[in-house]
Amino acid sequence: MKKVTIITGKIASGKTQVAVEKSIECIKQGKSVVHLTFEDTKENIEKWFAAKYVNKYPEELTKEDIEKFREYNLFSNLFLLHKGVEGIKNYGLFYLVDLIASCDVIVVDFLQCMGRSKETYRSIIDFAEKYNKEVYIVISQNNDEFTIEDAENFDEIIDTETYYSK
Repeated sequence: MKKVTIITGKIASGKTQVAVEKSIECIKQGKSVVHLTFEDTKENIEKWFAAKYVNKYPEELTKEDIEKFREYNLFSNLFLLHKGVEGIKNYGLFYLVDLIASCDVIVVDFLQCMGRSKETYRSIIDFAEKYNKEVYIVISQNNDEFTIEDAENFDEIIDTETYYSK
């Protein structure tokens, strides 16, 4: 397994923003990234990526900023899968299997939205180990179902409160 990083924080502490930043960092390193988001629409998450790319807040973006983001060649290595099962239904099963198997990095935003958090976390870790993937998993501190203490076999924890205070 290459690396498993947990991104954690309270509600509205910037976990998704950190996940987006990590995806962009990986893309700039030439890695292909599958970014799964289970809370937001594709349009909103794409705005976050565009905003990070042009160094603005999403509400400050212009149509030109979003077009610039879409045209940027590095982002041909970004695959956004959104809204969990509903968003995934838009893709063919074999396309998804091939996409995830061939990517370098998987970002899961966020774990508790996938249901059965402990089992899902374990299956993500097993997958990362088996296929040698770099993984970023967003976990909310405000959820009783799964906590950092339940996590195992991770390499790094990014706490959003600490991350943004640097």
